[in-house]
Amino acid sequence: MMNMLSMRPALAGLLLLGTEASPALTANLQVIQTDICGQSVGMLEASASGGTEPYQYDWYRIVGGTPEAYCLDCGVNIQELPGGFDYKVVVTDALAAMAEQTVYLNVDAMWGPDYLWVFPYVAGELPYLKVYVGGGGQLGPGSNVLVEVTGADLFAEPEAQFQGIGIWWFRPTAPSGVVTITYTFPGGQCVVQEPYSVPPPVVVPDMTVLDVQGSCSNAPTGSVTIALNNGVGQGWLRPWLGGAYWPAESPLVQILDGTTIVTLENLYPGVDSFFVSGNLLFASPGDQGFPYGCYGSVSFTIPNLGPTCGTVQGRVFMDDNLDCSWQSTEAGVPDVVIEVQPGPVYTNTNNSGQYDAGLFNGNYTAELLSAVVEEHCINAPIPFTIAGNTTTVDMASISLVPLDARIALASGPARPGFEYHLGLSARNLTPAASGAVTITMDFDPVLGLISAEPPPNTVSGNTLTWDQPEFTPFQQRSVQVLFQVPPDVGLIGTDLITTASVTTVNADADPTNNTATIQQTVTGSFDPNDKLAVTSTRASDALYFINQDEWIDYTIRFQNTGTDTAFHVIVTDTLPATLDPATLEIGAASHAFTWQLRDQGTLKFRFFDILLPDSNVNEAASHGFVSFRIRPRPPLFPGTVIENTANIFFDFNEPVITEPSVLVAEFSTGMHAHEQEQMLLMPNPTRGMLNIIGHMDPGSTMLVVASDGRVVLNERAKAVLDVSRLAPGAYALRVIGVNGEVMSTTFIKQ
Repeated sequence: MMNMLSMRPALAGLLLLGTEASPALTANLQVIQTDICGQSVGMLEASASGGTEPYQYDWYRIVGGTPEAYCLDCGVNIQELPGGFDYKVVVTDALAAMAEQTVYLNVDAMWGPDYLWVFPYVAGELPYLKVYVGGGGQLGPGSNVLVEVTGADLFAEPEAQFQGIGIWWFRPTAPSGVVTITYTFPGGQCVVQEPYSVPPPVVVPDMTVLDVQGSCSNAPTGSVTIALNNGVGQGWLRPWLGGAYWPAESPLVQILDGTTIVTLENLYPGVDSFFVSGNLLFASPGDQGFPYGCYGSVSFTIPNLGPTCGTVQGRVFMDDNLDCSWQSTEAGVPDVVIEVQPGPVYTNTNNSGQYDAGLFNGNYTAELLSAVVEEHCINAPIPFTIAGNTTTVDMASISLVPLDARIALASGPARPGFEYHLGLSARNLTPAASGAVTITMDFDPVLGLISAEPPPNTVSGNTLTWDQPEFTPFQQRSVQVLFQVPPDVGLIGTDLITTASVTTVNADADPTNNTATIQQTVTGSFDPNDKLAVTSTRASDALYFINQDEWIDYTIRFQNTGTDTAFHVIVTDTLPATLDPATLEIGAASHAFTWQLRDQGTLKFRFFDILLPDSNVNEAASHGFVSFRIRPRPPLFPGTVIENTANIFFDFNEPVITEPSVLVAEFSTGMHAHEQEQMLLMPNPTRGMLNIIGHMDPGSTMLVVASDGRVVLNERAKAVLDVSRLAPGAYALRVIGVNGEVMSTTFIKQ
């Protein structure tokens, strides 16, 4: 204990009388260091303000509620204090004004568990255990503290990195298990033992590039999306990109459990590597010696789009106060299409209403394409200029209708004896609240209900009903239903009809999109990865009637027929020039997904972390699907062929390319088919050549359709048709005249 100074009688008297401090003088007191292990190493520091300088600092310790003089006129700080007491400082200024402050000084056993780290390590290695301990300036750099670990060997001598902290490195003798850490503090009077469970080895995640967007050479407009999956263990991954941590402001981006998708933006063109490490101490990729052996990397190339380009970006938002500027309380408009002219170039808004597109230098216009909201501050289309820069074009929008709810249906294949998966999507297209919502589904009576997620509130016969709470602005909800198709091959060729509807308590301005119907034909064997096209009238599965049909509904179906779980599925669809991206509407799907529209009409669906089992493990769950609807691009002339395919990527394998879905544009004449005997096929069955006997107008189109509805041949009409490349099975031959009349018959390919 410090030498005591004699208490001055006047000051003692003032203290005992409880003299109030002058309002002009204030005292502050803070703990600089607690007492550690009862070794009397506590530190306090006082300060004063106001009053008249100079100040005098008198220190007291409170024992049994009574202040005892501890150190009078001792300055602003005192050290070597025992813990477990209240300490008071009394400050007196030059005019005898007084102020006081009291704090409690704790006794701590150690610094705490935050000062013990195990660096991530991989199988076949031993972990590194880093122990931090110290007691502030009075203990020095931990030199008087002994640290021992039972079950580990000292790897490096104690080191000091900053005042009061000692650092020990240990190497456990086993890759996992429990070690005991013993701390012996100065004098040997304070010994603390703590068990610590060493985590198991880390499995460094697989890293694969999912998507790359090019960059201008004069501005960082590129991006890369990387999937990290199959990682197991504890600890955060620290990414390194372009010679620096990424992003610099929040470098720890992924914990090593599960799957993470990382998108890096604002990248320059060129070759780079995305590097991840369990290192927490800011090591670069060149520092992968001790103790940073847990790391991996993947390289990628950002294409160079040239020196004459830039980016347009912006936000589409609901301008609630009509001031033409965005406030954080104003909702973004998600999932709407932006058209940039000339081009056209398309992009879409994300969940926050933000969008961007890369463009070459020049003058452009941007226009919001929506039936329910419109920009109200600037006459559309909005002009802007790209000159090697990033230009912002925000769109302050108002609603064109008070409320509009929409429902969509999509399904997987229907086969006798198998499960039939149907997805439903209900969406509030507007910024208005819907009130309570009711969703109803009437399914084909031949089906047996297996399950639904979420479960329906009521099941009555073949009607399911979901009572849903209010849909907030632009909210979307999904329903997944599994049915059982009876094991009756006699069902092949029949249609299963399912209808769903959505109703809202608040009035819906457009009830025409509140009901959806799906007609699914029961098939036998089928291609599990395909693209189906259905027209509005459903009058023909080969023709789009210009004077009757409005939409084409596409469903892309896929199945994991590999030998392991598919973590990600990406579906791309480069829309042909015959389809208008400005009319795109996204429908229902089997799993959660995100979508993106870019360039002249490249549509991409991303099923991240879908965890689709392979068909050998779980055939029913190995399927998935996604749907959208779109209008043909006008003008549409008779004879125009609308052909579209999709590319399906399972994880990072080569794409599965679907057979084309083909529709031929014609005018409806009310005559959809001639009698079958008007066209004769010889020989039937055939191994290669078909002789076609019957009248065919010049310019007629000849389609060969498989039993599952896919068009496998599309040619101009001819008298002899080569079908030698077709797989054995039953097919339909349809000859479509220039006026829309159809002759059809069937044949067998041996």
